[in-house]
Amino acid sequence: MENFIMMYNCHHLATLKQKDSYQPEFEIIDANSDGFVTKNELLNALIRFGVDRASAEQQTNHLFETIDRNFNGVIDYSEYVMATLLSDRRVNESDL
Repeated sequence: MENFIMMYNCHHLATLKQKDSYQPEFEIIDANSDGFVTKNELLNALIRFGVDRASAEQQTNHLFETIDRNFNGVIDYSEYVMATLLSDRRVNESDL
């Protein structure tokens, strides 16, 4: 329930323009365009962006532990937006 509340609040705190601005980034990572980012897609994206494989694997595991709030094994766009807003410090976790 806590995750749902955080996601709901995130959608209301972020402007539509902010949310839309993250879509191109998400689509680059979502290689098969199914609306979800898998660990393999994120790993491959990090490697394409120049991160060495060992670091990319560590970052992928860390990011999934942090971003995949419903623990379903994929990152959906809502989770991506919430994590990006938090990492950009456009909102504070206490605001959610």
